[in-house]
Amino acid sequence: LWNAFCHFHISRHYWVLGFTTLAIKIHSRTSSAPSLRPPVPSASHRRVLFTGFFSKRVGGAMGWKAAEKLIRHWKILRGDNVMIIRGKDKGETGTIKRVIRSQNRVIVEGKNLIKKHIKGGPDHEGGIFTVEAPLHASNVQVVDPVTGRPCKVGVKYLEDGTKVRVARGTGTSGSIIPRPEILKIRATPRPTTAGPKDTPLDLVWEQTYDAKTGKGMPDL
Repeated sequence: LWNAFCHFHISRHYWVLGFTTLAIKIHSRTSSAPSLRPPVPSASHRRVLFTGFFSKRVGGAMGWKAAEKLIRHWKILRGDNVMIIRGKDKGETGTIKRVIRSQNRVIVEGKNLIKKHIKGGPDHEGGIFTVEAPLHASNVQVVDPVTGRPCKVGVKYLEDGTKVRVARGTGTSGSIIPRPEILKIRATPRPTTAGPKDTPLDLVWEQTYDAKTGKGMPDL
């Protein structure tokens, strides 16, 4: 009899405890109003999104730390006259031959030369060749067209709304840095004659819609 009484007493306490826990869960679910704020991605999720965006831009995968350090707004252009401010060619000037935006690097024509061993193939000869190695963009500065000294590059707008680059920094002239002429030359020239897939001019200039006469309006 004593065992039966103890079993009933313990079971009753467990039943009350379970019912109380269930009631608390239901109350917490029904009383909390749904949030209207959009979900905020975590720091790790933002890193994944950031890395994926830049890996698509540069054509390959890279870490989120490397993607964060990419230069967003380039002020050094192909064809600029620059001075090397660090490295073995410090103090020498040259022309930007190529801008590698996916690596924050530039190639200066005839500077930072290295020996490169190239294996021969059916289309080219092998041997030891001297080539220009890339330089980090922070190791070069654009030369002021007036003073001839390295300077920082700023941006301003003229009265007519044209966006130009200007020399900035201590001891600079503040003059406009002209855009390189080489950028005006297209790698692929524009076609001057109509091709087989081009729309004829008579169809281009044909008027297919007139609001006054109802021409071109759909039949409803």
